[in-house]
Amino acid sequence: MSALKRYILPLFIILSSLLCIKIFKVTQIQKLWSGYSLMYVQKNADMQKVYQVLEEYSVKNYSCLENQFVPLNLVDQSPEVRLSASFLNDSDSYLSRRNSYFFDRDKLYTVFYIPEKYSSKLPKVLSALGREGIKGGVNANANYPFICPLVIFLFAILLVFYSEDKIRAVLYFSLPVYFSFFVPVYLVCSSLCLFMYASFLSFRILERKNTFEVLKKSRIFVILLSVSLVSMLFTSFKAVLLYILLLLSCAAVLYLYKNILSAFENAKYSFVPVKIRTANMIRLVTKKSRFCLLLMGIFVSFVFLFALISMKVSFPSSDDGVKLPSAVSLEKSLPDLGDFIDWRWEALIYPYVSLNSSETILPKDGNTVYFPRFTEENGKITQSLTSITFNQKFKEDSVDSLESLDYPAIEKVIRKQGRMRPGFTSAANARPSFVSVILMTICSISSFFMYFIITNPKFRGRF
Repeated sequence: MSALKRYILPLFIILSSLLCIKIFKVTQIQKLWSGYSLMYVQKNADMQKVYQVLEEYSVKNYSCLENQFVPLNLVDQSPEVRLSASFLNDSDSYLSRRNSYFFDRDKLYTVFYIPEKYSSKLPKVLSALGREGIKGGVNANANYPFICPLVIFLFAILLVFYSEDKIRAVLYFSLPVYFSFFVPVYLVCSSLCLFMYASFLSFRILERKNTFEVLKKSRIFVILLSVSLVSMLFTSFKAVLLYILLLLSCAAVLYLYKNILSAFENAKYSFVPVKIRTANMIRLVTKKSRFCLLLMGIFVSFVFLFALISMKVSFPSSDDGVKLPSAVSLEKSLPDLGDFIDWRWEALIYPYVSLNSSETILPKDGNTVYFPRFTEENGKITQSLTSITFNQKFKEDSVDSLESLDYPAIEKVIRKQGRMRPGFTSAANARPSFVSVILMTICSISSFFMYFIITNPKFRGRF
């Protein structure tokens, strides 16, 4: 039981936390469509030029308005397909409402759904279109902000270099580095820098008497840690939960390292070594820690400036006012798979039922339609009665039928999404928010402010 508490339990906390962080990672840019990037061009643009540029850069299998057809696995001349196509101009029909997926909300741009594997080619595509006088933009799924894990990694190396116990520092600071790879958000990066520096300060007095009393009275420790925690709370609910897991894993690393170190010391000595000096006798701020604080301020400011620049030049879009189709929006204003299933039911039975049986042909669970089929056998035409029922099996078959469509149907894009509330979302929502910018400013200012305070002899002893 003692071994379970001292070694196995903290190790379990560390591994499970790291696994959860990897599985439930957070992306910097809001995902409008899972597996796809949205490219949009002027509605009145020469589409042949757009297609030529896409082909020139080997962008394939994209969904656009021009390559959509009646989504039924039947021949073009079948009654079901012919009758469905005749309702294309009906504004209330599914096929007509489906066309809204290929425009922004204001009908100023035409939208293309580009498979994610071609996302890296889209900046070149837009540049080529720009040379042709065609205005456009992109809302990418994951414009990975590499600067976040890079800054955390470099800052971790710095703190390890100036730490007295480098093994403990490596084990501890590897966790924020790991975290930054799966939660690469600018505000999170700034917050992590403050958290790591506060941890670095606490290392000097850990495991000494009165450690927590000293840390509570240390203004620099309390201020920087508080700013870090408050900043993290304004990211997202998921990021906060993952941050809590990070804190738990960090505490578990310290606990596990302490127990392992104690086991070696117990084997080496016939007595248990005790640190004589209490935490009150150790200065938290030293020449090394002041230098680390200065570099932290530079790192945080660099992330802040990079975030500001990304708001202008990185592409989610080139026009903040564009409202693009999104799989998850505040209001459902686009048809989903449920609408497709209802339409498919009506499309399959409409040519064979009486217009007077309006109640029977409704897409309602349990409704069954019977209609005759005629086949020729041995030179004779025979009649058979076929039925179709609107039930769970019909719904599943309808969704499965999409995979066999021989063109990039928008229904295939919709099928790949998880929980959906399709509508329109501003491309600007993918940018760092105003609150994030304010909090990153506070992180940067607080770093340099604390450096000014601790380097001023008048205040040094109070922090």
